[in-house]
Amino acid sequence: MANPVRNLVKSLCVALSLVWASAAFAQAGPWIVTEKTGEVSIEQGGTMKAAAKGARLSAGDEVKTGKNGRAVLTRGEQYMAVAPKTHIRIANPKTDGNMTQVFNLSGSVTFKVDKRKDKHFQVKTPYMAAVVKGTMFDVIVTETGASVEVTEGSVEVATLDGGAVDLLSPGDVAMVAAEQPFALNIMGDGEAARQILSPAAQEGGAVQSAPAAPA
Repeated sequence: MANPVRNLVKSLCVALSLVWASAAFAQAGPWIVTEKTGEVSIEQGGTMKAAAKGARLSAGDEVKTGKNGRAVLTRGEQYMAVAPKTHIRIANPKTDGNMTQVFNLSGSVTFKVDKRKDKHFQVKTPYMAAVVKGTMFDVIVTETGASVEVTEGSVEVATLDGGAVDLLSPGDVAMVAAEQPFALNIMGDGEAARQILSPAAQEGGAVQSAPAAPA
């Protein structure tokens, strides 16, 4: 006679495997436009078209919003809230397959990233980068530089060359100015502002040419 306890354990293991597989598929699946107002367009394979609710985005696709456009892109428990006058691109997966990359080329995006043990989500701008395990944070990019503000969790930020690095907590803001690409400026609640210089910065506060923006 079959052992009922053993059969129950097997059934639970199968059920858990299905749940984990479904979660993994959701996180590895495409980003989906779940909300859209105003002027929002998607560029896929060099062709620009108006975004529609339910549209699926693949690696290399770009999303642009007009002055009155807003969009929410969702993948599993993760989302990106794209503000007006913003331009982002979904990057190709890194070779290890574990890192999601998004390029915020201009404008403002709020990111909500699911929590995992390892770093698995990276946002790159023309001036700085942010890597997270799971958190909620805002990234703003203008012609004068970029900033990252943390709402939940922690975010590792760095200059594009990786020479200046810091870990932000809720309430912290990191900034890199276009004119000082190797200087990471940090401000926090109740703390004095501080600056971390990359070794690439020259003596006397002058800096070299800015690193290349994300292609």
